[in-house]
Amino acid sequence: MHAALLGVLAAAAPLAAQDVPRDSITAALRQLAIEDQTIRADFGARVAAGDTAYLQRLMASDSARTRQLRALVTRYGWPTPARVSRQAADDAWLLLQHADDVPFQLEVLAQLWPLARAGEFPAAPVAMLEDRTRLKQGRPQWYGSGFTVTDGVLVAEPLDEPATVDARRAEVGLPPMSVYVDTMRIAYGLAAIWPDSVERPAPDSAIRGSLRIHTLASRTFGNTRKLRVLVPPGYDDPANASRTWPVLYLHDGQNLFDPRTSYVGEWRVDEVVDSLVRAGTIAPMIIVGIDNTGRDRIREYLPYPEPRLPADAGTMIGDRTPGFLVDEVLPYIEARYRVARDAAGRGLGGSSLGALISAHTAAMRPGVFGTLLLESSALGWGDRRIFADVAAARWDGIRAWIATGSRELGDSRCEPSMPEDASAADSRALGEAMRAHGAAGDAIAVQVEPCAPHNEKAWAARLGAALGFLYGQ
Repeated sequence: MHAALLGVLAAAAPLAAQDVPRDSITAALRQLAIEDQTIRADFGARVAAGDTAYLQRLMASDSARTRQLRALVTRYGWPTPARVSRQAADDAWLLLQHADDVPFQLEVLAQLWPLARAGEFPAAPVAMLEDRTRLKQGRPQWYGSGFTVTDGVLVAEPLDEPATVDARRAEVGLPPMSVYVDTMRIAYGLAAIWPDSVERPAPDSAIRGSLRIHTLASRTFGNTRKLRVLVPPGYDDPANASRTWPVLYLHDGQNLFDPRTSYVGEWRVDEVVDSLVRAGTIAPMIIVGIDNTGRDRIREYLPYPEPRLPADAGTMIGDRTPGFLVDEVLPYIEARYRVARDAAGRGLGGSSLGALISAHTAAMRPGVFGTLLLESSALGWGDRRIFADVAAARWDGIRAWIATGSRELGDSRCEPSMPEDASAADSRALGEAMRAHGAAGDAIAVQVEPCAPHNEKAWAARLGAALGFLYGQ
């Protein structure tokens, strides 16, 4: 632990609030948090490889950090932003999630609930810790935040009094279970089991057009994924042998074309593109769907740390995704298909975290993509650092569609007259930031659809308007 704090912890008498060594506590917790994240840098790969020695080292180091956190909390109380610093509060919360010490977590809960009720600490994370400690004690959870993965499916842990869980969640600022389950299954790229919460449309295997599927082995991530390439009618005709086509790369390729491969429904990209081309609204184009990799989806789509994630989420590696797209996916497709190789003919997009990583990629690799399709962007994730990325980049020549529902983060029972939530304000702010840094005013479209949910059905419904704006002729 930070040397300046060791001596203070050795003292016996409690300190007054004004005597709390804020800088030393912040530095000590920062050091512990860095150690915590460093040993977890390759958590997923080590676990997948069955590295038991690594798991033993991880548990031992977690125990050591927990003892130091316990000593600090016993001495000073929980480090809230007001008493110490925001950084200290975030780091302490991260360490607490990895503490395999239920009595200590229960002690912390006893401190945090009064702070939450007094408005000095957010109630939502306290409720999630309540669930975690209940489950570790063999008791059913109370707020429905706990899920496990069974056979590739998110399954809710046992819940006490499920009929009234949404009321309890509302009291602590958590969204209804239907919204929470949608967020979980989108973040992790998995289906979810929760009664009446996930709509799964009837399978319809008819793909409209020619869909070609490739397997790409990534050097960046050390894994494989499928690339799903929808080519326009006449692509193989001899008359088109020298023709190149505009191309739109979209994340979450499993969910774009075929309900048989989707875990939550599809965007109906093939049907929408075909209809728009037949109507003369857009010119023929190529769509490349880039599959996510299931449990690593959130890590590959998020380029910033996110302390709210579960302890087993691992280290975020989304900062590698721009390189993966530009240095691996683009060369692979351009070597096999007659696609545009300039920014004017290349687009990138996705939904939720797929939209976030698309905006981040465009900011980090300027001049590669000329169009962006951003649906329900998860702009609040990663402590909103995407806005700093956008402000540091130039957006001259970009054309972007930015859309969301008016209350995606709140109560699913919505009326158009209800106030908009943060997703709407964030989407407008993203558009304004792009305009402020070079984008033409009429090249940025921001749409907030009243009461539209955060799911593929909503994105499919807006896809025609999005493509019409980005590629209309």
